[in-house]
Amino acid sequence: DEENAVPLIEVGQALPANTTRNFTYNSGEEIVIVQMNGGAAKSSKVLGKIEKLPADKSFEITMELSAVGKLSLSVNGGPMSTL
Repeated sequence: DEENAVPLIEVGQALPANTTRNFTYNSGEEIVIVQMNGGAAKSSKVLGKIEKLPADKSFEITMELSAVGKLSLSVNGGPMSTL
């Protein structure tokens, strides 16, 4: 939902962009990667979901957006996946 949305790559950020952030979550929460339109989560496009989250309830996401618009991410330093 919009109140829990956390931008990782801001609109207007120079490309290629690379960012890493740590997150915590509650059991049963779903982590969804979205492209926000105009900063509003309610008008966003779902790009992917993170499943099988680590049991310790915290994780690190690294996200890369190439100059040609290719979006890749990794969880806890694992392999990069392209969305």
